Amino acid sequence: VRIFESLRPTPELSFAVREYRCQAGINVTASHNPKEYNGYKVYWEDGAQFTPPHDKGVTEKVMAITDLSAVRTMSREEAESSGLYEAAVEKAGGEPLSFHCPDPELEFDALILAGGGDVDPAEFFEANEGSREIDGPRDQAELALMNRCVYENKPVLGICRGHQVVNIAMGGNIYQDLPPKVREIHEQTPAGESRYHSVQLGTMTMLGDLYGSQMVVNSSHHQANRAFGQGLYATAWDEIGVVEAMQHSSLPIWTVQFHPEQMTGEDGTPDGQKIFDFFLEQCRKHCGM
Repeated sequence: VRIFESLRPTPELSFAVREYRCQAGINVTASHNPKEYNGYKVYWEDGAQFTPPHDKGVTEKVMAITDLSAVRTMSREEAESSGLYEAAVEKAGGEPLSFHCPDPELEFDALILAGGGDVDPAEFFEANEGSREIDGPRDQAELALMNRCVYENKPVLGICRGHQVVNIAMGGNIYQDLPPKVREIHEQTPAGESRYHSVQLGTMTMLGDLYGSQMVVNSSHHQANRAFGQGLYATAWDEIGVVEAMQHSSLPIWTVQFHPEQMTGEDGTPDGQKIFDFFLEQCRKHCGM
């Protein structure tokens, strides 16, 4: 997902859809049109506006919504991160394929499990005690993908939510809602902005090799890994022991609780691109390149 920071003319949206190889583009409109035509315009992957009969399909979906609270949403940060994942993979020399609830039988070389809402506690045999924004179909798809990666020894990088998905898939569990004082350090601000804090890094680990003994990371989570899944061990912690990263003792699996795709090296954090460069190098080794 890529979001313009200010008003843009329609032709620029059409260009951006093709330039960034997006599946679609949306232009929110409220200009000279009669009010009944204000709303938004949709552009397909070829940069052209939706035409009949496809436009009717979109309209029917919109008009069928009777409960707005049932519409799946994501934060701006999550939406922006979606595009940043792809950019980081491309910069590291990979070819990203992004899907919501992908088919577990899809052909791929490696898996990045991205940020998002919370995993259904039923997946680790607990009642809901503070989990939010649950997306059951996504949980099932990503857990199935994780199981396939373990079976086929495919490289996996878990980020934020993905850090927890990996742990749950390997038989671990999580703290569903950290105590208020801890959330003041780790959860997004009321304005939806990330917080920042320092973490200690283990030696002879992916993060330790890349960044040394400590690093400053961004933070936007209210949950954390608790009991570790089989073969996983912690590689980074905050000052009170919240686990900020893990890796597997024998499989090509690495996870981080923070968002390296947002870390530019210019905001007091180190360059998160190093993590993607490392991961893509492991992918090339796995593929025999």
